[in-house]
Amino acid sequence: MGNILAMDWHQVDLRGSTITLAEVKGGKPHMVQIAPALRAEMARTKPKDRKGPVFNTTNHKRRWSAAVKAAGLVDFKFHDLRHTFASWARQNGADLIDICEALRHHNVSVTQRYAHVKPTDTTTAFDRVAALLSSQSRKKKA
Repeated sequence: MGNILAMDWHQVDLRGSTITLAEVKGGKPHMVQIAPALRAEMARTKPKDRKGPVFNTTNHKRRWSAAVKAAGLVDFKFHDLRHTFASWARQNGADLIDICEALRHHNVSVTQRYAHVKPTDTTTAFDRVAALLSSQSRKKKA
């Protein structure tokens, strides 16, 4: 959550579809691929406005609580998004090594506590979750 809320536009490379996080677990920089749907959404911000923080963190806790309530979730914490990502990626065939790298875990045994489904092919975890979210978004719009 800290990395997301503190993200600044200078960390975002829309042309290269990456976000570089300087401070992550282990103190090493981490580059994250931007899914096409997220890239398109971020590109809606005018270039002249791509300065400073990416997200407005004013009243973050209140807005988070409202979003959780609107989604019909109970006792859902921000960190649960990591578990959700790992589970969805695994359910859609990502292997544990890929998920381990995506979550910056030091070893796969930690990742195993997050995801429990057999993989089916070699598409990356980011690709799988992005595809899942895109298909759900299309279904809601239809």
